Amino acid sequence: MAQRIEELIWTAIKDRLDTAKASGSLTYLKNIFEGFQPIPEGGLPALVMEPASDSEQPHTSSFRVRLTDRIDIHCITEHVNPEDAIIATDPAKGIKDLVGDVKNVLNTEPKKLGLAASGVVWVRFRDVTDTLIEQT
Repeated sequence: MAQRIEELIWTAIKDRLDTAKASGSLTYLKNIFEGFQPIPEGGLPALVMEPASDSEQPHTSSFRVRLTDRIDIHCITEHVNPEDAIIATDPAKGIKDLVGDVKNVLNTEPKKLGLAASGVVWVRFRDVTDTLIEQT
């Protein structure tokens, strides 16, 4: 049975992130999770991939069918010093650094996500950065 386009997109994005974690610009990540789950001690920084919603209904024109799918990628970091949480100094990465690195990984040659044969070549970002700083 052929994979649905949503599964192809999910797999392509996960593979791209895993490759960057193994040998690219995301080597500092400890984990990439599919879905929220307990993060083990020492498991940060991490990414959490979540399906944002069901795919929108296909939009059909006389030339093509457009189907969109949204995946939320949550970037999670941990810092002792709250001033480092947004933009940190090396070797730590702040949340803005992590978001920027993820964007760069996914924007690098989007046609090579392995989906060009399916007509999927566009990655769009909604930049929503929430920061939660807890003091104990």
